[in-house]
Parts: sequence; structure tokens; C-alpha cells
Amino acid sequence: MPELPPNIDARDIYYRLFSHLPDCLVVVDRQHRVVLSNWRGGFEDVPLDKRGGQPPCAAIFHPDDAIPFAACPATEVFRSGRPTTRKFRHSRIGILECRAFPIFDHAVEEVVYVALQICNISDRIKLEKDLILCQKMETVACMAAGLAHDFNNLLTVVGGFGKILQNALTEPRLQKAAAAIIDAEQRARTLVERLMMIGDRRREQSEQLNLNDLLRDLEGMMRTMLGNHIKVDLQLDENLDIIRGDRSELEQVILNLAINARDAMPAGGRLTIVTANRQIDNHAPLHDQGLIPGPYVVLTICDTGHGMDDLIQERIFDPFFTTKDNGKGTGLGMSVVFIIIKRHHGHIALQSSAGGGTTIEVYLPR
Repeated sequence: MPELPPNIDARDIYYRLFSHLPDCLVVVDRQHRVVLSNWRGGFEDVPLDKRGGQPPCAAIFHPDDAIPFAACPATEVFRSGRPTTRKFRHSRIGILECRAFPIFDHAVEEVVYVALQICNISDRIKLEKDLILCQKMETVACMAAGLAHDFNNLLTVVGGFGKILQNALTEPRLQKAAAAIIDAEQRARTLVERLMMIGDRRREQSEQLNLNDLLRDLEGMMRTMLGNHIKVDLQLDENLDIIRGDRSELEQVILNLAINARDAMPAGGRLTIVTANRQIDNHAPLHDQGLIPGPYVVLTICDTGHGMDDLIQERIFDPFFTTKDNGKGTGLGMSVVFIIIKRHHGHIALQSSAGGGTTIEVYLPR
């Protein structure tokens, strides 16, 4: 290690470096009293712990626990003498990771201090989930490309013979069975088309579109499709900006979202569809989710249905994941919506809670 010039204070340099590290670092003794702390890493707005001498991280991890904290990583390290890592979820900050390391005495026999390194890993967790989702989509795309052609040929045979049977049979029960074969063939063909859409890397047939006109054209179909037990409320911004997009794909997005809303309101309810212009800047919350700053047209679809819990929300865009009963859904609807929005360089955001309805926002760049 090179010698420092005589006019340089090594302790001062060390303290400056320690104070400006991006993570929160805390050193505690066996009574959990703070020996050293930089209290960084995005936790500056968390109130200090009211129990005198306790590390600020105690206000996050152990706000109501008695001292010493039985479940604290530091307590475990003092007991075992080995490093450990824990993850915690904080309602305001996100997902935190705490790594605890032992600091031994000079004889390396007893742990006298524990160093706690605390970092916010919310963004990392989200990126990992996005990567897994992309890998799943890639797997489905490869599978679709390999199977769709042969599968379509088989479906042509099934559907053709189903129609021959339907025309040849006169007994009502057998005619009903033939109709079921034809219906199954058509459902399977729709499934293949959705798979091919996930795997299709073509450029969309882009044209200038007014989302309000698209919604007005679909309004009659949606009201028929949703039924009289669901009220449809269109709130369209008459000054809505023009976007570029594929008309048929965006129609599929709207209809898929409307169908999902209908299925979430079996006893009836209200579906509200709103359009608006919105400017996203560097400080907008969605900027942290990868939404590029700039002008957007936002389509908001809000239902009063049964909503979704956190586990369902985490998997809502997974291909083949569905909450519907067997035979009532393939689980590809939201995956197709996700793919289409990404093709349009847009973003989709979801807010929901069990029993509290669902709000979906689709951001399309102008």
C-alpha cells in the first residue's frame, strides 16, 4: 500500500469515502448500539429510531421489537459468527436487502461488532422479473414458430371432417357433438393465431390514428359483448393527439382489456374508458419503470370488478397464466396485450387490489 503524503489525513479520506458510499452502512456493538453509520442509500427520509442509541435501520426492520432484536441479522451474526443476508419489504421504500458481516476481536475469537450493509433492491427485482418474462415470451415464440404450421394442417382436417359429419348426421345429439368438434377447432385456431402474434417479429402496419375514433368504432361491439349488466362510460378528451400505430392490433388491445373487465364483473358493474394527453418527465414515477420521457396518449380502462391480489398481478402478463375456469381462457390475452404495447414502444401500468377493482393505463407515444 503506497504511503500517503504527510499533509493527507488517512482517517479523513476514509471517513469521506465511507460517508459517500451509495448503500447504507451501519456498525453496531453487542447491545445494538451504533458505533459507525453513514445512513445513506435512499433512506435519509426515514425517521430516526426513537430508542436511544439504536441504528436508524432499526426503524425500518424492527420498529416495534424489544431489544435485543431476536430476528435481526446482527443478532444472528453475533450468535453464529458467520455472515448472513436477509430481504425485507418496506411499504414506503420497497424491497431492501441487508447483509450482515462479523467483526472479530484481535484474537479472532469473539464477534465484537457487526457491520450491516443495507441497499434498496426494488429496481433489481423488477429487472429480474422483466428478464424472466422476456425469456418466457421468447420460449413461447420459438414453440409457436415450430408448431403452428403443422398444427394448422391438423386443425384443417379436424374442422373439415367436423363439418362433413354435421351435414351428414340427422340425429340432433350427434349433430350437437359435431358442432362441438367444429367449435373446438375454431378455438384451437384462435389459440394458434395468438401464439403466432407473440412470435411475430414483423413491423406493425403503422398509420396515423385517433384513439377516440377507434373507441367510437368499437363502442357498439363492446356494449353488445359486455352485456346489459355492465355500464360503459366513455370519457374521451376531444383534444386528443394523434398517434402512429397498427389499427387491428390496438383494437385487439381494447377488446382484450374489455373482455377481462367483463369477466371480473359477473354480477354487473361499470367499465370506464378514459383518453388523455400526458407528458412524462424525468421525475415521473413511471420513468423509473423504463418509460421514456416525452408526450404520450394514455388509455385508461377502469372496472369495478373483484380485482387482483399481489400474486396474480405479478403473473398477469405470463403466457398461459389465467385465473379463469378450465375451458374459459388460454391465458394468452394479457400476454398479447403486453406484446402489442411493447411493439408500439409504449407501456402498460396496472393498479388493483382484491375486491377493489382494476385500473389499467396504456401509454402510447405521440
